Amino acid sequence: MKTRKTAMNTESYADLHRKWIIPTTIGSEEKDALVRGNGVWVWDENGKKYFDACSQVSCANIGHNHPKFTALMKHFWHEAGLKNAISVTMGTDFFYENYLYKRQAYDFDLTPIALADRLAPHLFGKDNTIFGFQSTGAEGVNLAIRYFRTITEKKYWISFEKAFHGRHGESRDSSDSNPVHWNEAERNGNVFFLPFPETFEDLKRAKERLNGIPLKECACLIYEPVQGEGGGMRVGWYLRQLETILKEEGIFSISDEIQSGLGRCGAWFGYQQLGLNPDAVVMGKTLGSGVPVSAIGIKRDAVGKKPFMPGKVSGTFSMSPIGMAAANITMHIYEEEKIVENAAKLSPLFHKILYEAIESFNENDGFNPYFKVDGIGLYKSIKPYTFTGNHDAGKRNQLVEKLRELGVWTLGASKNYPAVRLTPPLISTESDLKFLADALAKAIRSA
Repeated sequence: MKTRKTAMNTESYADLHRKWIIPTTIGSEEKDALVRGNGVWVWDENGKKYFDACSQVSCANIGHNHPKFTALMKHFWHEAGLKNAISVTMGTDFFYENYLYKRQAYDFDLTPIALADRLAPHLFGKDNTIFGFQSTGAEGVNLAIRYFRTITEKKYWISFEKAFHGRHGESRDSSDSNPVHWNEAERNGNVFFLPFPETFEDLKRAKERLNGIPLKECACLIYEPVQGEGGGMRVGWYLRQLETILKEEGIFSISDEIQSGLGRCGAWFGYQQLGLNPDAVVMGKTLGSGVPVSAIGIKRDAVGKKPFMPGKVSGTFSMSPIGMAAANITMHIYEEEKIVENAAKLSPLFHKILYEAIESFNENDGFNPYFKVDGIGLYKSIKPYTFTGNHDAGKRNQLVEKLRELGVWTLGASKNYPAVRLTPPLISTESDLKFLADALAKAIRSA
């Protein structure tokens, strides 16, 4: 696709988008439009090639246009058309079957049951996990919080300062990363916020804050193992201690793994890397490899047989055959190609080469600010600081711009802890990551 310019119209696609579409998160300074992708690479409308160092905010963990994904989805559509299947399974108020029948080498189940069966071993086990499916990560967060408020009959829950969980319902009320998400109206008043326990001092402050919270009336705690959007990949190193304290008060815990899950942190889920013990896990983004679908897995023995009434949570497309097919196919690729194992293998190398890329600049006290590598696994960021130790948003923005010039597509993260997001596809190779680290060093030198 070319820039839409004629003799009468010299506006770029980015200009036209801003003219016709209400703003989402795209800044007014954005000039480029991506038009295609293949593997770890993307191209803009002018044909420039970039390494996708943000995986489209962790939506493209298996890369772009993965050949198995596109072939199986095409096959699914073909089978659905032959059997007139799609038109009678549009909603979620009915049971339906969803299969790829024997055709070439493919023959497996694409139902919600099959997806649950594929995910459960990586959560709490096949006999100990129950699921809910939605269309978006925010809907998954809403479902998780609503589930525990319903079964406990308690109205309050706990979140963290600078958390980001979504932009509507309970997910919005649980978010603190940016006032623009909730400044049109106050939150509902049923959520309490604690300091995020990145350090031992954070943990001490969080424990002190507990004295002002009616813990016996709180249903659940929700956390990101690694604070992404709001924290710029701050790691909850002391989350386990805080989670243990709250469990002793009868408070359930939810791990929001919409960005940190499905291999991003070098394990199936971020909570596993930090030794956490959640009662529910929320997944989204890369689960459908571009098709909207999210999931919540709940630990069965934590909730027992407490009922969750029919009709409490639903959605027209929350278990659509298309979403379920995409998620099942994605999980099939994860298992067949050992995506998580590859991420675990690359994680120590990624940390090492990023550290080496910034090391010399941190030793130079004459002309450069300091830089810090944050995050775990392939969920990393670079945070620039001024000589006085303050976060430097201006330098962050310059780095993002310089990386674009050098053929690396990435984004900034966090207003409070400004960082350059470095979250490459999990199918990346060692040479891909070294290309990224070399570009980072050049960007720092020239920014």
